Amino acid sequence: MAAETYVDREPVLAMAKTFDSVGDGLQAAGKAIEIAIQAARAAQAFPIIGTAIGKAVEMYLSQLLPAVNKLEKLSHEVSQDLTNYVKIVLDGDNTVKSMFA
Repeated sequence: MAAETYVDREPVLAMAKTFDSVGDGLQAAGKAIEIAIQAARAAQAFPIIGTAIGKAVEMYLSQLLPAVNKLEKLSHEVSQDLTNYVKIVLDGDNTVKSMFA
């Protein structure tokens, strides 16, 4: 006997929505980091307070930004994959049911 696949649609779509929301939050965080990098670069123009600290902050944020951007893309990708999975399973079931109706 073949294994059957059951998908509880609502929880899977809720997970997809959560991943999409996380991706949106990470996208906003990435933009905030870019602004902070620009502020750190601007602070370096004031030698009394900003040169060393501004450079350190800029370097740290510049290393953090690619990871945040990668997580943002992955979160949106997982959201889309979950949504497509539900559509494929439900459409596949409807297609097969119509063949034997």
